[in-house]
Amino acid sequence: MKKQIALLLALLTALSLTVCGSKTDNTETAKDPAEETTTQTPETPEEPAEPEVPEEPEEPETPAFTQVNIGDTVALNGVDLELTTTQFLSGDKLGDGISVSTHSDSNQYFWLEGTIVNVGTETLNTLGLESAVSIVFDDTYTYTGELLIRNMDGLGPFAESPVYLWADVPPAMLEKYQTVKVQLGYNDGFGDYDWTANSERVVTGYTNRYEFVQSGAAPSANGASDAAAADATAAADGTAEPAAQPIAIGDLITTNDYEFTLKKVELSYEVLPPNTSSVYTSYPAESGKVFVHVEADVKNTMQRDLRIDELFTASVLYDGQYPYDGFTIVNDGDNSFDWVSSYTAATPLETCIAHALVECPVEVDTSGKSILVTLDLGGTQYEYTLR
Repeated sequence: MKKQIALLLALLTALSLTVCGSKTDNTETAKDPAEETTTQTPETPEEPAEPEVPEEPEEPETPAFTQVNIGDTVALNGVDLELTTTQFLSGDKLGDGISVSTHSDSNQYFWLEGTIVNVGTETLNTLGLESAVSIVFDDTYTYTGELLIRNMDGLGPFAESPVYLWADVPPAMLEKYQTVKVQLGYNDGFGDYDWTANSERVVTGYTNRYEFVQSGAAPSANGASDAAAADATAAADGTAEPAAQPIAIGDLITTNDYEFTLKKVELSYEVLPPNTSSVYTSYPAESGKVFVHVEADVKNTMQRDLRIDELFTASVLYDGQYPYDGFTIVNDGDNSFDWVSSYTAATPLETCIAHALVECPVEVDTSGKSILVTLDLGGTQYEYTLR
């Protein structure tokens, strides 16, 4: 019996060991496949930064004035005109002996001289053109002026005329300034000034604005460029003008347009026509003034009419340092004169009597100092020593 019990215990022990050896030690808990997949919410991508919009470049400011050097020819905007300026001048009168009613006795005229050409098909009314002029000295001192076209009766197609951009200036300013600019303002077609936009009439209140500046040497106190410096520069670069040629009474000079015969050069207080037996017109000098009077016969050798503004011109240098410019008129052969530049001086092959008048202070007559008369005949200079 004891052997059976012992055998049974041994069998139970063996069976127990077998069961324990085949058991897997798995402590992990089985999971549902749905739980096995982890759902991750994708990160929201950052919105791309808005591209920087480049700042629009500031529009360059429109220059206040179109810059023009003296001697340049410019086509004026909004009008059928070409303008060429030549030089600054000053004196008691404008070129051609013109006096303007607004001139102050205590001041002098200062002006920029030039030539204006009508390149359009219509006649330009040259009286009272709506415009403004300012003359600025040393970028500081400004004087208000006017535009004056010499042909006051109108400027026909392709006709030309002297033009002056002028102002009244105190004599003390003309003795001290170093630089000068002349500013011109006008609207298209010389239209009216816009008072609603500009309560004060100024050059910058106009649509078209030009500023004429002296290039090269600065102007001297009398308004002209320093002659010595200019001559030296011209000599250095070979552009010096040929010396003026002498001329005497009775000399015949032939140009491309006419034949010129010098008849008379004198000092005169009144220039008279040939016929004074009845009503006549004359040119008396103003009080305190005297004319240097040049008379000549001019024969038109062109195949068209010769205008007064195409005739010779005269200027005077007194005492070797004081310059004066003149104007030219034509005697009608009887008792009056024609003076408007656009008038006909002579028809083809006709001879006219032409007079150049240079008005000077009476001191030129009474002092006994030198008087040199320069005649411009078709672009060539001739000199006559009056005294």
